[in-house]
Amino acid sequence: MCIRDKTQEMRMLSDYIYHYIKSILNYSFHPFNVLVIHVIRPLQRTPLHSDSTYSPDGNFNIASNSQQQDSPVAIFVIGDTRILKFRLMRYKLENGKQIKVPAGPSVDIPLVHGTLFILLASDERPMHRSGYGDDIRSILTFWNHENKGIGVHDNISFGVTLRTCVHQMEVHNTTGLKKMTPSEERAAHKYVEQIAILDNWCASQEKRRDDFDLRSRLVTAMDTYYKP
Repeated sequence: MCIRDKTQEMRMLSDYIYHYIKSILNYSFHPFNVLVIHVIRPLQRTPLHSDSTYSPDGNFNIASNSQQQDSPVAIFVIGDTRILKFRLMRYKLENGKQIKVPAGPSVDIPLVHGTLFILLASDERPMHRSGYGDDIRSILTFWNHENKGIGVHDNISFGVTLRTCVHQMEVHNTTGLKKMTPSEERAAHKYVEQIAILDNWCASQEKRRDDFDLRSRLVTAMDTYYKP
């Protein structure tokens, strides 16, 4: 992942969708300032989560959220159809901790090519919701969602995701990659050294298949860090 300034086309798309949402929902919020492109391939899924987090009693903490309070998320879909699954959740006290548990139905939403999907902040806020049975009307519920991916025989799906974010990160001017912390730099340097040793070994007369496999695992591990 790298961070770049928006192109003129990206700014036009952000502005167009921002004004479109305001007009159809009569909903006031800060303009989108971040555009993220998610690439979904076959068998690639995202587990159950929320884009904005709230306390069990429905309070929003700006320090634990990257998004502006009460800001929606818009996703414009290009490519093969992928399925977004929503599940109604609630908090349950278990062993002194509040954990998320299912509270009601789940809903599958197909995001076909050309779909504009809008996730409102109120969808994820714990509140009293009616229409799901008398037994949960007195319970604070909220929606979480997961990406169930595209079909195994499909090719690819792109999600152009628009957000309004309030936090910043420091990135390298030339690469756009996030600047690593000292501990991340030490960990990445360790992997670089080990890979260099394996490269020399694999180029020798005594190379073994196991060495190539180890190199592949090290590269995968190193990719969890942002390289400067």
